[in-house]
Amino acid sequence: MPSSVLTSDTLYQRPLLPSESHSHCKKKDDKPNLVILKVNSKRERSLRALVYCGASNNFVRLQSRARLDFEEVELPRSLLEVRLSTGVVVRTEKRVVRARFSYEEKKFADELIVLDLDEKFDMVLGMPWLARHDPVIDWAKRTIVRFRSSGATESDGPVGAAHAPRGACDPPAEAARGAAASDLSARTLTTERVVRESVSRIRRLRSDPI
Repeated sequence: MPSSVLTSDTLYQRPLLPSESHSHCKKKDDKPNLVILKVNSKRERSLRALVYCGASNNFVRLQSRARLDFEEVELPRSLLEVRLSTGVVVRTEKRVVRARFSYEEKKFADELIVLDLDEKFDMVLGMPWLARHDPVIDWAKRTIVRFRSSGATESDGPVGAAHAPRGACDPPAEAARGAAASDLSARTLTTERVVRESVSRIRRLRSDPI
C-alpha cells in the first residue's frame, strides 16, 4: 500500500461572528460579507456556492457532488487535514473532482476538494478560484458584477497558496482607503521628483557662465 502524505488546508465552514474575529471582511452593520452565488450545472440548477477568501482551497460538499457535472481527478493516496473556523481539525482521504458549472454567462471548470460539509452550501469557492477568475464584487449587493479574467476557464488545479486579487476580500471602505493610500503615494513620489528636477536645473543655471 502506498504511504499516505498529509496535506493541510483551511476552510471557514461558517463565517466568524464579530465577537470571534476582527476581520475587515465585514460590513459596517457587523454582518459578514457573504457572497453566495446560485450556480448551474448540466445535472441540476441553482446550487449554492459560497465565495470566500477565508478558504485556502475550493471545496464541494460530499452529498452535492452527484449534482455536478464532474470527473474524478486521479491523485496519489494522501490524507487531507482541514482546520475549520471552530478550531476543529478534520482529517480525511484527499479526493478531488473537476467540476463544470456556470454563473450567469460565465462557465467554469475548476478542481474542488470533496469534503463532508454541512448543508448550507454545495460548494465553497476559495483562494484558487478568486485568484484565477478575479471577480469584481459589489459589496453593497453582495454579488459579483463581472470578472476581470478572460479566456480559458479550465483550472490548473487546487492551489496551495494563492494570492487574493486586489480588493477581492475588501468591502468598499477598505478598498477606498487602499486606493487613497496608493494615490497619495503616487502623488508624493511625483512631487519629490519635480522638486529634485527643479533643484537640478537651478544648480545647472548657476554653474553656467553668463
